[in-house]
Amino acid sequence: MKRKPLRRIFGAFTFIFFDRRRSLAFCLLFVAASWLVEIHCRIPSLFADSGAVVTLAGLFLNIKHSLHFHLNIPRVSLFNLLRGGGPLGELTVSTEDYAWVDGILADEMLGVAFMIAGTLIWAYGGFLIAWMGNCATR
Repeated sequence: MKRKPLRRIFGAFTFIFFDRRRSLAFCLLFVAASWLVEIHCRIPSLFADSGAVVTLAGLFLNIKHSLHFHLNIPRVSLFNLLRGGGPLGELTVSTEDYAWVDGILADEMLGVAFMIAGTLIWAYGGFLIAWMGNCATR
């Protein structure tokens, strides 16, 4: 079965941000790169705005045990987990229940996408507007 592009993106996302060591390494590299770019290219507040990515990383480490989209467990087990049945839950999942589980997973993925997009727009939106203004005046 071919993986959907959104699943690949979230797979990479969970690989980086749901592991504390990889998340720490990514954040340190990102902050260091932002600092160097701000110093050498004289881009104001780029280093300070990189803190938004660090904040997101911390948020995801805190909520990783309550999100279900990153768990690579069978749908029947995920259904039982979400319904509160645990290991003594049902052995098969109906089409309606499968759709219910997929709806929860889709909500979680969209919620995470909103957190990422909103935080990055909040942090770097001013740079995008300034860049677009510079491109228009050329």
